[in-house]
Amino acid sequence: MTKGDGAERLLIVTGAASGMGLATARLMSESGWRLLMCDVNAEALERAAASLSSSVELLVGDISAASFGESLVAKIAGRGIDGFVHCAGLSPTMAAPARILAVNLEATMNLIETIRPLMSRGSAVVLFASCGGHQLGSAYDAQIDEATTPESVSILMELCGDNSVMAYSLSKRAIQAMVRREARAFAEQGARIVSLSPGIIDTPMSQAEMKQQAVMKVMVESSALQRMGRP
Repeated sequence: MTKGDGAERLLIVTGAASGMGLATARLMSESGWRLLMCDVNAEALERAAASLSSSVELLVGDISAASFGESLVAKIAGRGIDGFVHCAGLSPTMAAPARILAVNLEATMNLIETIRPLMSRGSAVVLFASCGGHQLGSAYDAQIDEATTPESVSILMELCGDNSVMAYSLSKRAIQAMVRREARAFAEQGARIVSLSPGIIDTPMSQAEMKQQAVMKVMVESSALQRMGRP
């Protein structure tokens, strides 16, 4: 996503108060984009915005709340969306399985329904998935392919029980599947939708997971650079 012809273009970033969301906001702000930064943590979001060199718009709210889509549309105020980077989400140690699926998957499905008709020609949507989705493999793809609406996500809840790691991996593999389903609909509007599956990135979320999951330290040590990635 690049800025062209000097026109002001709107980029929405969720999870913008820290980690990959803040890194994205900073990079795009430096490139001259107008930002709408979204996060559930009002205080952290205000600090993040103050650290940027340009003025930004803020939207505080829980992406899984029923009213979030309406709040987002009101904030957009009839403008087209030129970029949407969806970083908000929960890692395994942050919540129970049902909450992880609600935030990572159901909320994302609702967001896609909200923003699809508002995307400008030449725009792009980036959804953060995870290597955890790839590591899960294809064993559950049949069930994932059935979970195409928020109401049907309960299919996946039956698979993970009380295992938050499983819920996280399922939610991220489902994001990858969602992008494949949505690609044509976005293309018909002259827009793109992609998913990114980073490895272990040095963010507050990953640092918290490192303390709880020994396997993450093994993954870092066995990687080529033997360190976490940088936001």
